[in-house]
Amino acid sequence: PSGRRGLPASGDRMTLLPGLAPDSRWRHHSGRYYTVLLLANVHADDQENYPRYVVYRDDSGRTWAKSPERFLASMTPEIG
Repeated sequence: PSGRRGLPASGDRMTLLPGLAPDSRWRHHSGRYYTVLLLANVHADDQENYPRYVVYRDDSGRTWAKSPERFLASMTPEIG
């Protein structure tokens, strides 16, 4: 079954990409803050043709996308 925004149910999503979820806030090592909008292609069986991406927005409204590995390498979750 699908969760919001076409993602798998939350248990499946978290297994595939631990710690990442829509609406979560993250701090880049530069000090800027970002909000995850969605996790793309987490349901795809063919990761070569449909790689996973974290789609996120900065506080000025610009939208970005990175692989989960690249995203997590430069971000820490905002706590509190």
